[in-house]
Amino acid sequence: MVDDLELEILQCAREIKPAGGVSGVAYELERQLTQAGKLSDRFTIESLNIRKGAWASSRSLILRKIQLFRDVVGYSVIGTYILKRKYQRRRQLVSICHNDVLFGDIYVNHGLHKEMWLQSKSPIRMLLRNPLHLFLLVREWLRFRLNVHRRVVCFSKSEGDLLVKHYPNAKSMLEIIPNGVDIERFTVDPTQRTDIRKRLGIEDDNFLLIFVGHEFERKGLAYIIHALTGLPDTVQLLVIGGGAEQNIQRYVTLSEEAGVAERVHFLGTRRDVPALMNASDMFVMPSYFEAWPLVGLEAMACGVPALMTAVGGVPDFLQDGVNGFIIQRSSDDLQEKIQLVLGDAALHARMRHGARETAVRYAWNVIAARYLALARQVRAEKTDA
Repeated sequence: MVDDLELEILQCAREIKPAGGVSGVAYELERQLTQAGKLSDRFTIESLNIRKGAWASSRSLILRKIQLFRDVVGYSVIGTYILKRKYQRRRQLVSICHNDVLFGDIYVNHGLHKEMWLQSKSPIRMLLRNPLHLFLLVREWLRFRLNVHRRVVCFSKSEGDLLVKHYPNAKSMLEIIPNGVDIERFTVDPTQRTDIRKRLGIEDDNFLLIFVGHEFERKGLAYIIHALTGLPDTVQLLVIGGGAEQNIQRYVTLSEEAGVAERVHFLGTRRDVPALMNASDMFVMPSYFEAWPLVGLEAMACGVPALMTAVGGVPDFLQDGVNGFIIQRSSDDLQEKIQLVLGDAALHARMRHGARETAVRYAWNVIAARYLALARQVRAEKTDA
């Protein structure tokens, strides 16, 4: 067995920062690995020094898309080349890759682009609107056809099954490790409820739904807005995220046409998401595709039950009547589930308690320990090779 003191870990992610999505997962894992004294280095887009210019702050959607294309392609291609030259022969090092680069002993699969493309309502239109999708599909095909990695981590068994379905040769590399949640940042804090609601002009006895995400179409915001039309006026909705202004405006218009504009609060990107969740009564996300929607667990960590479709790893942590409900991608089903909770305060209280209990089982220190165990195993294999 390899001496644990020799274990060093490199994390590769285009961005590593406290946020949602891939960058947030890499950030939380980095924190835990650093505390364990096992993080050797990180490799991000900043390592390439290609992010010069003012495009990042530009209000032009076209310029931002060009920058994203440059960053993704540049980090994927140039990053792969640099990583192979610098780290390929360092046997004592275990590298963990989050998307993009075709390098790494352990690949963390944050979602299969091929599956998302197939689930899209209009795959061809999706490619025509954004050619970057074609690059991502080719890169994914190369990743699994060339057996780039020693292990591939999927967040749930269902995601693992999808991986093997599309890329059968990945079966021998598969590991299931769920995503973690920061239960200290996302925690139950009743004091925030009154303050946030007062600032937003929402009455304390209103039933407040919360939606968090940037891809409104994929995550099903339209279904929630339409569901409001069949619910009491006391049911209101917070919408966090949205990306480009024109994307948000399209859904503002939708809420106006549905006659519920005064009940839908578009707040854009926010830094106080935990506080907003604590002000809410239920998290809602009728998405058609997710790998492991961490935001659902973040809501649960704040004691907020969830209404989510059975996509990706959702069935692994969401139990009907315990911490929320599995829903259909349907406004009628949303109305039915919300009415159940509106009419049963005791049920809502039990689900609040169950939500927090569920989240604690996915605390980052628990999840990071599993990554460390896997890294030790890979390190031993590299030594013996």
